[in-house]
Order: sequence, then structure tokens, then C-alpha cells
Amino acid sequence: LIARKLGATGKIIVASPDYLSRHGKPRTIADLRRHCRIGFSYARAIEGWPLREGGETVTIPITPGLQVGDGEAMRHLALSGAGLARLAAFTLRTDIDAGRLVPVLEEANPGDLEEFYAVYMGQGGPLPARVRALLDFLVSHVRF
Repeated sequence: LIARKLGATGKIIVASPDYLSRHGKPRTIADLRRHCRIGFSYARAIEGWPLREGGETVTIPITPGLQVGDGEAMRHLALSGAGLARLAAFTLRTDIDAGRLVPVLEEANPGDLEEFYAVYMGQGGPLPARVRALLDFLVSHVRF
């Protein structure tokens, strides 16, 4: 397998308008403790969400029991009003622009970046032109 870096993106905490109308919008990091925070279940997942508070980075643990195996499942749970999600900004842009998801606590965002890659089978020789063209297109068109 060969991996090509496509870019890096920040992360955003989001919730659906329905979730926020039922549970209120968190205004402080301390408010997050009373909200459902969706996390990842796989081994490389971090212990919680890093956030900035008073010039320092603090880690808020995720809610036990509501964990998913991939970002798309987390996005769908957030869209359905199940809780707050912290995901790569480029995967949320369309939902935020359409009003389906609302960013929360942006002032506490630590500005960490998540790199993302295209992974493909290597042929042991030159990269086929169609694969190179697709990778070049992705690099130039992915909005961060």
C-alpha cells in the first residue's frame, strides 16, 4: 500500500440544532460535562477532546458508551441529534453551511490539525496517469 498526503485540517465540535434546542448550547468547557460527547472506539483514538482554557490545553473525556468506529458514523449520530461530535472540519463544511450542524465552543478550539491521506495499491512501477490525475485533483480541490 502507498499513502499520499492530501492535506491537513482542523477539527470542530458540532451539534445539530435539534440537539442544542433540547440540551442547550455549551458556553464553557465545564458545560461539556453535562452533554453527550461522541467518541471513537478504535485503539489509536485519543482519551478525549483537547481544548484551550486559560492559555492551557485541557482534555475533556468522551462519554462512555457512545463510541463509533469511523467519522461518518459519528457525523450521522450528530446529525440525528445524539450528541456533540468533534470531527475534521472539511468533512463538516457542507452540513455547517446548510445549517444541519452548528459549531460550538470555537473559542476553545486548540487549533490541532489532522492529516489525511489517499491510500492505494502500489504496482511496483510508475504510477498510472489516471491515478496520478485523481490524486492531483483531490489535493487541489479538497477544502480545509
